[in-house]
Amino acid sequence: MSYAFIQDIPADAYTYGAVRARMGDTPPAGLVSHVVIEREEGLRFLDVWESEDEWRAFHDNTLIPILSSVFADNGITPDASKVTHEHVNVVDAWVQAPAQLPVA
Repeated sequence: MSYAFIQDIPADAYTYGAVRARMGDTPPAGLVSHVVIEREEGLRFLDVWESEDEWRAFHDNTLIPILSSVFADNGITPDASKVTHEHVNVVDAWVQAPAQLPVA
């Protein structure tokens, strides 16, 4: 069963770019779609994963160590109280080859 969520974080495109650069070019196992939208309050992520287990494995084993490193390198003190995470039900995910969009 797929797993999808919308997450709002108080970060800017520069910080996201630093995190994304450390992830490399190969999408993580189980990722169907990852869209990042810039908003006045920060960034909004819309992710679709093949399963919640694959999301959790990526989150725990890859994302958190990278975030910790980027935060430390940039003197950022994370505030989890400003992050929202909402599970959403996927009706359809229509995805083609990745767009060649610039990463900040």
